[in-house]
Amino acid sequence: MQTVIQLLHDNAELTIVTSTNRLSRRLIHDYNQGQLNSGLKAWTTPDVLSWSAWVQREWRQHSVQSGLPQVLLGSAQSLHLWQSIIEADSNELINAQATAQKAQTARQQIIDYQLDLQQDDIRQWFVYDMDASQWLNWHRQYEQQLEANDWLDIPAMTRSLIDAMVDQQYPPGQPLCLYGFDTLTPLQQQLQSGLK
Repeated sequence: MQTVIQLLHDNAELTIVTSTNRLSRRLIHDYNQGQLNSGLKAWTTPDVLSWSAWVQREWRQHSVQSGLPQVLLGSAQSLHLWQSIIEADSNELINAQATAQKAQTARQQIIDYQLDLQQDDIRQWFVYDMDASQWLNWHRQYEQQLEANDWLDIPAMTRSLIDAMVDQQYPPGQPLCLYGFDTLTPLQQQLQSGLK
């Protein structure tokens, strides 16, 4: 952790993106403590954000610069949409909300791991399992609702942002350092290799 704090001292323009909110708070705390120990009374707050906070900040800036008209759904709004689709399709479920949460998580993972559900070799894994096939049907309805209303959920927003950064449509304004990730998802790896 000291190495990252030293990076912040050496480069005030650096953005540190951490794996969790807790880690970003810890880095800021340790940085501030080091500044106090050095006898400083005031300093610039370092740019340390969790992955989710960084993605949302960058998306806001990108959407303003690009004039993107889409409405971003928060997690709760997305969950409500999933739940309404599931409830309309199946009245036999005991807990539609828990099922909606699992469906939402599955979509996040599909996007994080850059799986194309239109490819036959990927799609076949969903067709032969009854639960997976049902999810695929709900997912199709979910995407239709997003498209019909010009909505974007957080997983799709993340993918869109990273694509824009890698394609240089929206390059990040500051040097970037990813810290505290055990492994990077393929989507995060795409960002990392695209920015090198």
